[in-house]
Amino acid sequence: MVCLSRSNLIIRVTTGKANGTIYVREGQIHHAQAEGSRGSAALFEMLRWKDGRFEMLPYEDVGINTLDQPGTPAARSHAIAG
Repeated sequence: MVCLSRSNLIIRVTTGKANGTIYVREGQIHHAQAEGSRGSAALFEMLRWKDGRFEMLPYEDVGINTLDQPGTPAARSHAIAG
């Protein structure tokens, strides 16, 4: 739903051991960061977490685009369903 609605938001992911943030602009993930990682490494790290709490926050542009490459495999594989 986030992708289809072209939403702008930040998704904060929190586990007991780690934290991460996913930045979505116009329905596309353009940046992710988690525990010292950025880009696809951070996104895939969060996808490996077995549990977590997701918090939807208003979008704030941080001026970083580590995943803003629609043709790459990482960009194609991180659609968010809601």
